[in-house]
Amino acid sequence: MNRLWISWFRLRRKLLLLLLLAVTLQGCGGCLGSEFVGTEYYIGLDGFASDTTAIVSSFQKDVFEHRCGFEGNCDEFVYKNPKLMLVDVRFHRIYWEASDDILISSSIKQWDDSTVLLGTNSGAYYLWKINEPKPREVNFKWNTNKQEELASYDLYSWQNDSILACALSRKIIIDSKTMAVSSWDPISEYTWIDACNNCIEFSGRNIISGIWWGKESKEVCLIRNKDSCAMFLLSGNGDTLSSVVYFNTCEKIDGYYKSQIVDIIVYRHFIKVFWGAIINNYYNYYPAPYAMFRYDEKGNIAQAPSFWVRIGGGLEFIDSSENVTRY
Repeated sequence: MNRLWISWFRLRRKLLLLLLLAVTLQGCGGCLGSEFVGTEYYIGLDGFASDTTAIVSSFQKDVFEHRCGFEGNCDEFVYKNPKLMLVDVRFHRIYWEASDDILISSSIKQWDDSTVLLGTNSGAYYLWKINEPKPREVNFKWNTNKQEELASYDLYSWQNDSILACALSRKIIIDSKTMAVSSWDPISEYTWIDACNNCIEFSGRNIISGIWWGKESKEVCLIRNKDSCAMFLLSGNGDTLSSVVYFNTCEKIDGYYKSQIVDIIVYRHFIKVFWGAIINNYYNYYPAPYAMFRYDEKGNIAQAPSFWVRIGGGLEFIDSSENVTRY
């Protein structure tokens, strides 16, 4: 009887150990098999170095499906081939490209005409200049109550070659030479910034987005008139510097706009206008959803798009003759 009890105890212990091992393997990703599903390609438009060249980032994602026993199926992603590129918007030409794995887990903001700011999930920051093989880490001097997550801020050129970073009601100034970061509360002659940046009424017109410091036009606020589909550049005093009316079919039909500017984003050199027109009861984005309007340091906006942009499965630049340059 004792021998039978000892044998059963040993067998039970082995079974428990095997069960524990199986659970451990499941928790560590040990699966019964895997299958390659396919490769997904991601590409982003991160800024413009000039009126003919764009800064673009891309990477690939391989997808594997694992059969994981009681846990069912689970996916695994393998990221590869991250690239930062300088490309031409008029025809297919890559002037420069470089690779670094840090691109996969970073937010990307344009810093100046030739540089982007990378912000990682770990809180580290890097500046990557076009024609340099690798990004260099930046140690900001934080004169704020806490280290800011710059990924949530929009970056604008500002006075004395500094950077104005805006996130809703919060503003910070970054000294591009010393890398000192300081909180800033626009007062006195700069109170217009809050009005422009917070999407409230400014000079009686509805605001979409956009502020910057032009070397000749000084402080500038980009707005749009919702009912007329017009865009305006206003000075800090509210004076109109320039305007453009391209989407001129904004009349309402059965309570809906026939054509509508949905959003405006200010890049360097270009204003990206996301728009849509209702055709046969459906929104149509012809020839593409994003129209790119050129502007200059004096505050002049082109009266028609220089080109159009479509993003999805690739990046396409479409000129006025509908010639497509695809990356």
